[in-house]
Amino acid sequence: MDKPTVQYLINIAIKAGIIIREGFNKNNMVTWKSDSTPVTSSDLQINDAVVVAQIKKDFPHVSILAEEGSHFVKDSIYTVVCDPIDGTTPFMMGVPVSAFCISLLKSGVPVLACIYDPFMDRMYCAKKGSGTSLNGNKIIVSKKNTLVRAHIGTIWWKGSNFNLDKVNDVLLKLGINWVPPYSIAYSGALIASGNIDATLFPSLKPWETAALKLLIEEAGGKVTDIYGKDQKYDRAIRGHIASNGHIHDELVEIIKAHN
Repeated sequence: MDKPTVQYLINIAIKAGIIIREGFNKNNMVTWKSDSTPVTSSDLQINDAVVVAQIKKDFPHVSILAEEGSHFVKDSIYTVVCDPIDGTTPFMMGVPVSAFCISLLKSGVPVLACIYDPFMDRMYCAKKGSGTSLNGNKIIVSKKNTLVRAHIGTIWWKGSNFNLDKVNDVLLKLGINWVPPYSIAYSGALIASGNIDATLFPSLKPWETAALKLLIEEAGGKVTDIYGKDQKYDRAIRGHIASNGHIHDELVEIIKAHN
């Protein structure tokens, strides 16, 4: 193999899931990063031993962009992007809504993706041009075409590069049902399966967005940057709007009006 396959990513996700379940609701060592977000010993174990060490061994020509530690190979056209535990805060709190997230990029474009919920054993996978599946069964996005009663999750924070405070106020006044996205990766998987309709995320990092971009679009939805434009996912991003596609343009216009 000159690059990881979907099954290879699935195998990594299963190993990560074991560590997540074993560390859940336990005395997990927690440290705090410079951006005031937490990292647990389970995050680090998955990042270093399951993802980075394994891929360096099996695919030494592939770069790795992982949230808790990366490995870059000069002139590599392939990059694995990973968030070992997306939803570290609920994981610390004993709330089982975290997910493992991994994707393979070719020249900055996602071509393979897996998001794994180890608590419900839900494996969401996509291969470019081949659709999206949940535990082997094909899934598609919702048909919701209005913001009224649409299920939308927004993550935002003080000092973010993109102003979603006013955006969220506008959406709530328009009648959305707000969904608290404890894990942005899991929210993306739920869009792909038609359970929710959209998420807005102002992050500058691609840990989750690279994977959910492929999962959602292969399921019939749409993912762009926060301004409605396409972007690459190999280093830095401009946030994202992820949706079923039907309400995407309306979300873009609302965000543009407040940024």
